[in-house]
Amino acid sequence: MKNIKKIMLIVMCAVMACCVLASCGAKDKFVGKWKCVEFKEGGKTYKEGDDEFDEAKEYGMIPTFTFDEDGTGVMKTDDEKEEFDWEVDDDDKNTVIMDQDGDEIEAEFDDDQLVIEISKGVKMYFEKDD
Repeated sequence: MKNIKKIMLIVMCAVMACCVLASCGAKDKFVGKWKCVEFKEGGKTYKEGDDEFDEAKEYGMIPTFTFDEDGTGVMKTDDEKEEFDWEVDDDDKNTVIMDQDGDEIEAEFDDDQLVIEISKGVKMYFEKDD
């Protein structure tokens, strides 16, 4: 009976350790600074270096995001800085939810990029800026 209890205790500890490690890994991929490298609007794609992309950036329409380990973050444009809280979606570990004063924005992790749908037909693609 003592051996069964020991085995059950070891199994329970292993399962808990796996859960903790899995949740940490989900959050880790978002931590860091992200810069916009592309946006799509009205069926057209604009990439970093294109005239339209650079013009949008000049007008403060291309943000960067920084996700800190403590669940806080900052969105910056050339002249603005907005703070937000963030968390990994419990149902989809590839989605992060950003909350700024009750307004929520979702970003999806896809192919090492964060993808944010700003409005219908407008998506921004971000890559880590190490």
